[in-house]
Amino acid sequence: MIDAHTHCFPDALAPRALSKTDLYGGVYETDATISGQIRLAEKEGLRKVVVLHVANRPDSMHHVNDFAVSVNGMAGKVISFASIHPHAPDAAEEVERLYSLGIRGIKFQPIRQGFFMDEPCCEPIFRKIGELGMMTVIHGGRSIRTKEFPVLPRTVARYIDCFQGAPVVLSHLGGMFLSEDEIRGLREGSTVKPFGNGEFLAVEGNGRIAVHIAVKSGEQRAAEGPRLTLIVSQIFDL
Repeated sequence: MIDAHTHCFPDALAPRALSKTDLYGGVYETDATISGQIRLAEKEGLRKVVVLHVANRPDSMHHVNDFAVSVNGMAGKVISFASIHPHAPDAAEEVERLYSLGIRGIKFQPIRQGFFMDEPCCEPIFRKIGELGMMTVIHGGRSIRTKEFPVLPRTVARYIDCFQGAPVVLSHLGGMFLSEDEIRGLREGSTVKPFGNGEFLAVEGNGRIAVHIAVKSGEQRAAEGPRLTLIVSQIFDL
C-alpha cells in the first residue's frame, strides 16, 4: 500500500505548520515531521509514502527543495515531490537541478503560491517537466481560505500538451467547492470511466489529466488517492 498524498516539514517548523491546519478541523496522526510520517508508515505497514512539498514564495523555493531532496528515499519509504514557484527567476533551471538530484515529481499549489496556471511564465516550466518525464501533482479546485487562484480542469487542459505526455494529477478537485455546472462540464468534456460505488474517473487531455471524483448521496468529495497511487506505482516502478 502507498500513501500517495502526505505533507511534512522540517522539525523546527512542524509545530507551527500543524497549528495552522486547524481550519480544516482534522485529527492528525503525525506531528508533521518526516520522522513522524515514517513512524506512521511503519505502524500501518505502508510500502511508500509520497511527501508533497510547497514553496509558498519564490524566495523560499530553494530552501523547501533542499529539504525535499534531503528526505527523499529516507527509510526506504519516502518519495519526495519538490516544489516549483513559477515566479522564481530560475524556476525551469530548478526543475533540472532537482531531476539531477533524484527528484521525479513536482507539486504546484497555485492557491497558496499565488499564481494562475495559464500565466506565460508557467509554460517553459511545464515543458521542462514534460521533457524530463517527471510527474506533476496540482492542488485543484478552490480553497476554503480564499476565492483567488482557482485551478479548474478547463484551464489545465489548455496547457496539458506542454507536459508532453508526462502524468499530471489534479488533487482534491471533486471536493473543493466546484459548482454543479463545473462538475457537469467535467463529465461532458471528458472520458468518464466508472470507478464503482457511485464514483467516476474523469480523464481530460487524452488521458493525461486524471481527476477522480466521488459522488455519493449528492455529496461531492475528493478521492484522488486510488488513481494517484496507480500513477505513482507506474512512474516509480514500484
